[in-house]
Amino acid sequence: MRRTKRMITIVFAGLLLLTIGCATTPSKRPAIGEKPHYNRTVAVGDIHGSFSGLVSILREAFLIDDGNQWIGGDTLLVQTGDLFDRGSDVRPVMDLLMSLQSQAEASGGRVVVLLGNHEVLNLVGSLTYVNPDAYRDFVGPESEEKQRRAFERRQAVFGTSAGTESEDSESRTQDWMATHPPGFVEYTEALGPEGRYGKWLRSQPAIFKYGGTIFVHAGISPAFTDLSLSAINDDVASQIAEFDRIKSYLVQKGYVEPFFSISEVIPVVNAILESADTKDLSTPDLETIDRLNESKPYLDGFYDASSLMNDEGPLWFRGFAQWSDEQLVSYLPEWLDKNNAWRVVVSHTPQADGRIQARLVESLFLIDTGMLSEFYKGGRPSALEIKDDDVTALYESGERVVFPAAKIDYVPGHVWTAKDGTPLPFETLDEIEAFLLTASPTFLETIRAGVNRPKKYLLHKDELQTRAIFRWESETGGTITPEFSHKTRGFRDSYLSEIAAYEMNHILGLNNLPPTVLRTIDNKEGTLQLWAEQTTRDDDMQRKGILPPAVTPWNRQMSDMRVFDNLINNFDRNQTNILIDENWQMVLIDHTRSFARDKTLYLPEKISRCSRGLWYALRHLDEGHVRALLSPYLKTDEIDALFVRQQRLIELIQDLIIRDGEEEVLF
Repeated sequence: MRRTKRMITIVFAGLLLLTIGCATTPSKRPAIGEKPHYNRTVAVGDIHGSFSGLVSILREAFLIDDGNQWIGGDTLLVQTGDLFDRGSDVRPVMDLLMSLQSQAEASGGRVVVLLGNHEVLNLVGSLTYVNPDAYRDFVGPESEEKQRRAFERRQAVFGTSAGTESEDSESRTQDWMATHPPGFVEYTEALGPEGRYGKWLRSQPAIFKYGGTIFVHAGISPAFTDLSLSAINDDVASQIAEFDRIKSYLVQKGYVEPFFSISEVIPVVNAILESADTKDLSTPDLETIDRLNESKPYLDGFYDASSLMNDEGPLWFRGFAQWSDEQLVSYLPEWLDKNNAWRVVVSHTPQADGRIQARLVESLFLIDTGMLSEFYKGGRPSALEIKDDDVTALYESGERVVFPAAKIDYVPGHVWTAKDGTPLPFETLDEIEAFLLTASPTFLETIRAGVNRPKKYLLHKDELQTRAIFRWESETGGTITPEFSHKTRGFRDSYLSEIAAYEMNHILGLNNLPPTVLRTIDNKEGTLQLWAEQTTRDDDMQRKGILPPAVTPWNRQMSDMRVFDNLINNFDRNQTNILIDENWQMVLIDHTRSFARDKTLYLPEKISRCSRGLWYALRHLDEGHVRALLSPYLKTDEIDALFVRQQRLIELIQDLIIRDGEEEVLF
């Protein structure tokens, strides 16, 4: 849908009247990002006057009861704009959302309503898309009289063209009355700067951010990328306020009526200025001319330059829905990173299949599913639920669709190589594991640096040669660890912990441990682990003074390593068992001193941040699957302790999120 300009021939029939109008100041808007923690976030897209659709999805999301009262507790509800037009129940929709805003706040929740393009169209009087039935909710005892007087006042400004037949004039009168039925005047009054709904709408933001998620009606194009989120809100509010100031002045001077639209205001101003130049009419006072000349650039650029109507602006831009993946990849991640966010939720463009869509690995969600199904064929009410890192599409029918969690991706993943440094000719870890199980081993040396003195082997098969390390010894008991003066409960130093750590690392999606298998060599059962070629130990890097080229990816890897070590109770982490490849991807080795029966966390004070992918995986461990996978290597009480530590980690990170804010803790 694109706006059109209507050019109207103006004939002034009255005096040029009196004084200056008052400036309109926008009310306080919700802040871009705030610290309070909400239990979950629910986003609802375009409503377009579908009161029944809105009610049905809010009930389905357990936000309101059968009496339409808030039961969402400390939930954040974000409605992404376009309450107006096409449907008939615009007033009930606004009344409900306004009521829920106060109810939610009293319960520790919040309701944020964003401005969409249709809100702005209505605020500037462009009512082309209004369903005439929507005016009925504004009808009062004097509506017909107000309608008649409004038509007369409009005729007094615009007149009729010379030589027009009377029947043509009557036809135009009937057309205007049909498109501006009783209730129209009250509708425009209610949306004015001092109207009940107009004041409320002018206090709502165009863009909102919470917990690393940005919500905006349409999208942010490259043309607006230099503006901060707060600056975008300020720009939209100031553009609306400027229109209000111009119109208020013209109303007070008697040039236009309060119900006039932007497309009627513009030609009026042009006609006044032309009359001053040509002296065709009595010349307005100099102050009026100066004021209107100052306003003219705004009015001339309204449809193209203004953020309210610009196709590239936050209320109209469709690139997030219509761009190719290649276009999005080249722009969206950088824009999100610039605004310290990892996800953006938009509406505006109805999805043809009536389903919420995710793009770019769930960093972009399109949530306009055509709630007004009478207008959008195949449309239906829907909502997007965000809880921690769980993202779920909710539908009126009760259907739930869970979106996959974001992958853990700090830097380019480590490339496993053969002895000569060439990448292994395998596409999956399963293929590497199969090679480790079947390749012929040739002893190379004993690794004397290790306490249990593992052995290094050369593996060869079909001309492929790699190196691997074999561990087979185990030690149990109350051994005092080098770092601490206490005995670790159920301590053991076992090769079986190495493969258990590898399996656990893989389950969590970290994938920064070398592929490891259980294998018998020289009549000894042990773990055979791929040698990490093309890597350097962290202590060697520090000794040489070599620092990470990018601090953020490295710190993120360190943060996830600490969470992982606490989960598996690995108290033997040190700089000698942190390897670094050429891309500064971390490779972790030596996990034989892990999985003790100790249920406490190892150095929990070291945990301050966590990747969203690991946070999701940590909270969604399938206990049955984990037990089945680890039971060949760990005892039952060791696995029990793992799950106790899991819960303690979850509680610790949740407390950090509540204290510091989600975007400070999760990345």
